Amino acid sequence: MEKDLPQMHYTTFTSDLKDRLLQSVDTYKIELALERLTQTGNVRDYDAQFESLRLLLPPNCRSEYSLINSYTRGLKGYIRKELRLRGPITIHDAKEMAYRAEMIDDMDFPYSNGSSQRILHNADPDAMEIDAIYSRHTRNQRLGVRPKYSNNDNNEWKKKLTNCMLPSPPML
Repeated sequence: MEKDLPQMHYTTFTSDLKDRLLQSVDTYKIELALERLTQTGNVRDYDAQFESLRLLLPPNCRSEYSLINSYTRGLKGYIRKELRLRGPITIHDAKEMAYRAEMIDDMDFPYSNGSSQRILHNADPDAMEIDAIYSRHTRNQRLGVRPKYSNNDNNEWKKKLTNCMLPSPPML
């Protein structure tokens, strides 16, 4: 059996073995794949693809900041915008914010004009949700989508506001 194997030096064997194994896990190729990765479906699928590539990198190969930038760069535009506004500190924070931004964008808001806008089901909105609502509101304003209120609604609010106003203090 030993006669069938070719004879080679140990250094040649180790260099051949390294070349063979490192062809499949080349750090440069993984870096390029991370840079080219883009979100085509939901955040969960993108996160799974990103993690599968990130785990192939050697430990401490990239800083937390560069991981966050790579992760954010591949996300869809509106999610990327939300993450850049928040400035996540860790990659875990960035992933959580991306999930929440996608969840908020998938919900509906009621408008009095009966349009099929989106509704926020969360009863206790935090700052991120309020900012997402505001950014969606400004986007709708740019597109010309506005809720239509009747004059009766406006008059009722004017009456309520004038009733709540206190008289001016006396002049001395």
